[in-house]
Amino acid sequence: TYLDYLYETNYAETLADLATVGIIADVCDMMSMENRAICNQGFRLPVNNAILNLCKEGFDSTAISFNIAPLVNAANRMNRNDLALQLFISDNSKQVKMIIKELEDIRKQQKEKVNELMPNLLQEGDLQKDYKCAFFFIKDADNLGGLLATKLAATYHKPCLVLHDTGDNYEGSMRAEGVENFSKLVNDSGLGQCLGHENSAGICIPKCNFEKFQHYIEDVLSSTTFQQDLIVDLTIDRAQITPFLLSAFNNINRITGKNFEPIKVMIDGVRKYEIKQLSQGKHLSVNAPDMKFLYWNFNDWDKVETGGVFSAVGTLSENSFMGRKSTQMIMEDFYFAPSFKLTNLW
Repeated sequence: TYLDYLYETNYAETLADLATVGIIADVCDMMSMENRAICNQGFRLPVNNAILNLCKEGFDSTAISFNIAPLVNAANRMNRNDLALQLFISDNSKQVKMIIKELEDIRKQQKEKVNELMPNLLQEGDLQKDYKCAFFFIKDADNLGGLLATKLAATYHKPCLVLHDTGDNYEGSMRAEGVENFSKLVNDSGLGQCLGHENSAGICIPKCNFEKFQHYIEDVLSSTTFQQDLIVDLTIDRAQITPFLLSAFNNINRITGKNFEPIKVMIDGVRKYEIKQLSQGKHLSVNAPDMKFLYWNFNDWDKVETGGVFSAVGTLSENSFMGRKSTQMIMEDFYFAPSFKLTNLW
């Protein structure tokens, strides 16, 4: 805005929606008042052609995380940044739709490559269950290291490094769960280097330091117990869910991200429901008479049971499809039990 004042332009207003996409997609700190102000302005008046086409059901943090960022990331990983750039600078709606279709095809290609690599990586991970940090090696970089590390960290709930041989070094991506700042831990070691966020970064380890580095990480994390803590903001009955409540939640959840999570709600005691698989087993849907519980990218089907009382924690929202509105929860965890006890859940 200050530069607009100096140069008598109004770029800050017309580009606020793009700045918003960058802030949310890059997982910037949403406790920053500057970031929140930019996002608030961007969400209120989106004008970019690509954003309007990709977020027809509403432009908010969730839409960026699920509709926009995955396409841009896929373009980057598959070396098609030119398409992502063209997507956001084109004023031609027809061209934008064609680019979106091409980016969706690229994302499918990325998924196919990941599906090829994951089985072997999971075998490597299973052999390292007793270690505090897991190391995975891939032959080619292919720009997929970050995505693979994210999936592996979500599976094993500890620091996971996906590396490839670059000659004198092992380089790749790091994703960590259960530690406050794995990047600092690496950089303080003097044996490797991380560049990026605290628990999501690129990493480089000289081969001559690799064995020392492994021992160092195990020693530093020896007393660490990896567990997932899921903080619930409130517990409500389904009968308490009203359009007014959903609207109030949406007003808060609209601008969320790092250090400012969406409202976490727990609903328990669901006795009537139907379990479905979506997208050929990729997603889980638990359908109650008055709402749906959805778990995206679900792979722990052994956890799914039938006949017990169902309870879940997640983010509530109102879904709109073909003019019909319904209540849904995007789940982060759930539990089936003959009788619900919070102490048994988390």
